[in-house]
Amino acid sequence: MKLQQDEAAHERKIAEQAAATAKAAAEKAKTDKAAADQEQAEAEQAAEEQRSETTWRWAARGIYAAGLGLAAPIQFLAFWDPSRPFMISAPILLEGLALALAAGAAWAVATRRDVLPFRIGIVIAAMIAATVNVWHGLVDSDIGLNAGVIGGIASLAGPCVLMAYEHGLAQKRDGIPSFRERREAEKRLKAEQAEAARKAAEKRAADEAKAAEAKARADREQAEQVRQDADRQQHHPDVWAVAEMMRSAQGAAVVDPRIWGAAWRVVHGTDKPGTTADTEALARLATARVKAAREGLLDDDPEGSLAQAGKGLYAIDGTDDEPLTEEHLDL
Repeated sequence: MKLQQDEAAHERKIAEQAAATAKAAAEKAKTDKAAADQEQAEAEQAAEEQRSETTWRWAARGIYAAGLGLAAPIQFLAFWDPSRPFMISAPILLEGLALALAAGAAWAVATRRDVLPFRIGIVIAAMIAATVNVWHGLVDSDIGLNAGVIGGIASLAGPCVLMAYEHGLAQKRDGIPSFRERREAEKRLKAEQAEAARKAAEKRAADEAKAAEAKARADREQAEQVRQDADRQQHHPDVWAVAEMMRSAQGAAVVDPRIWGAAWRVVHGTDKPGTTADTEALARLATARVKAAREGLLDDDPEGSLAQAGKGLYAIDGTDDEPLTEEHLDL
């Protein structure tokens, strides 16, 4: 039987170890899967960001090229003068200035330099080119107002779109959060503040409830102490006088159970408050009567030893009978 018990215990231990190993393996597999899913999600996010950035870059460059292709011919028409052929370089200067500054802005973003001067220059160059196009559309009937306005828009649109692209790229590289990220951060902050306020309110309510409970308990204890003091002073004045003397001597605020027990021992000689020599004698006598009854030695006289003991202890009949002695207790 001992061998069977040992074998059963060994099998249980092996089963527990196998279950623990299986549980650990399942938790590890779950953790690995979560890590792999997180890594895959991050890779997909990075790939999507790269794809969208590439699309946005080529779209911005395409818009700039389209604007340049639309605005440049209008400016060539506006500045062409057979008597002054050198003016044909003016459109190249105006449109090329915006293009050169856009390239400078891209360089500043890539090298983490201050890009603001380049952006200001792009805006100024684009506005000059747009003004020239609109003005020539107004004064030159061969160009016309419609073509001048379209040329002005084209002169502004291309550099502005390219500048917006470079601005977003600079924010990403510098780690500056976007408007959506800032809004989400504000939402999270508000939610955290609301949760903190809720927890603070709950803690404050719990503290108030605990304080109220402690006050109620203290009031109950104080009322109980007052009741005990009045009851003891009324029914045990001799013990109360000794207890008050001890309390005053010890500097205690109230007569606590320790002081009351010590005072009771001084007056009655017993360690348990409520017990006196008389009650101890009655208890021993009752024990003796139970023993006698079990042995068939108890008489049928209702005024037997217990009644006589009561008379001896408390003088029930008013006589001066002899007090209870050890001989009576040994009956």
